[in-house]
Amino acid sequence: MEFKGTLVQGVCTVDVNHSGQDTGNVDLGGMDTESMNEGLISAPVTFSIVVKGCPTGYDNYQIAFSGVDYNSTGNFAVLRDADDDLVIQIRDKDLQKVIPNTPISFKTPGELEDIYLSYTAVLHSEHGTTKPGRFTVASNIDISYD
Repeated sequence: MEFKGTLVQGVCTVDVNHSGQDTGNVDLGGMDTESMNEGLISAPVTFSIVVKGCPTGYDNYQIAFSGVDYNSTGNFAVLRDADDDLVIQIRDKDLQKVIPNTPISFKTPGELEDIYLSYTAVLHSEHGTTKPGRFTVASNIDISYD
């Protein structure tokens, strides 16, 4: 039996919305339930992730957002008391959909280089009949490299 591993100098850290924190909020604002029932989406809200201090010498750097995939649509399910099929869609800067728990490759960082990643999020109802109320969707940001 052989046990193997790799020791690295440092790990990547994240900065959400230039806050200096690895946690943050993306406020999607308010939208009239009548508009949601008509299938409209909320205005896109831009947010950013800065990946800092990654060790160099790896080939594959990835980011993933954890979440519940709503009926395999690639949208983040909004879990709340009202069962009204609300989802959040996240898209990257190229407008490609970010699917829950699915790693997305990003540029290999250079020595002491920060990587700026930009996203947008929108809220919409998959089937209409939206009930008023507040919601929160939690997502962890996972950074991996090998």
